[in-house]
Amino acid sequence: MKRELSTEEKMVLTGHFPYLAQALTMACRKTVVWRKTNDGTPVNFLNIFYTAQEMDAKKTPEDTYYYMVSAEGAIGITPKYEYMVKWLFIPMEPGPEKDAALDKLKEDYDQVEAEAAAQEAAENAAAQPQLPKFCTHCGTPFPDDTARFCTNCGAPRF
Repeated sequence: MKRELSTEEKMVLTGHFPYLAQALTMACRKTVVWRKTNDGTPVNFLNIFYTAQEMDAKKTPEDTYYYMVSAEGAIGITPKYEYMVKWLFIPMEPGPEKDAALDKLKEDYDQVEAEAAAQEAAENAAAQPQLPKFCTHCGTPFPDDTARFCTNCGAPRF
């Protein structure tokens, strides 16, 4: 008895993906830096990822195009047939330009990580309850943030 392939398995086997983010995920198994085919500009994973977010958000169920990934990691778009692929991004060839693109990707990634860590720290700080600075019973200021009781009247801080 033959097992029916899942949609995900079919996408991986055929290299056809309804969303650019899915195609990018598969292409990243081969490379993380490409060239735009229209002008040869180097692009990296993060550049394409941000483009994918915008493109995929605009896609509707009526859209019949899909993205393809070649065995080498090139990413293209096609309306229906494999022979009509318009390649969007092709893997960069080895050399100093690729090395520079990889260095730029590392810098961009480190910046994104730092921004995410800063945002998480800000969210955590906002989520922590603010302790009162003064006793709610007698108004005496607490000597420090670790005090659990008022030094004047003995009332609990909370």
